[in-house]
Amino acid sequence: MLMSKFTTSNDSKAKVCEDLVKQLSNKIVQVHNQSVQYQQKIDTRLQNINNQIGTICTSLSNIETQLVGKLPSQPIPNTNENVKAVTLRSGKELVSPKVKSRRVEKEVE
Repeated sequence: MLMSKFTTSNDSKAKVCEDLVKQLSNKIVQVHNQSVQYQQKIDTRLQNINNQIGTICTSLSNIETQLVGKLPSQPIPNTNENVKAVTLRSGKELVSPKVKSRRVEKEVE
């Protein structure tokens, strides 16, 4: 009889210990999943910051080019590159638009 109490006591302790291990394991999995989600958010935010920094650098380069008069490090695309014809207000169409060259005369001081 004493032996059966001892066995029952050990079985209940083992069950409690097993339950604690399962709870701990579930908590570890939960914390791991949360940390993975957090890391993904951080990675996305860092990528967005990198994209913004690239845009700022390009804009600064273009502004510097305009101020200094040098050629830009990245070519600025011409939005009118594929123009084939020009329609005047009168309705007349020019198939090949003629570009007038401007000559800027330097003033002598």
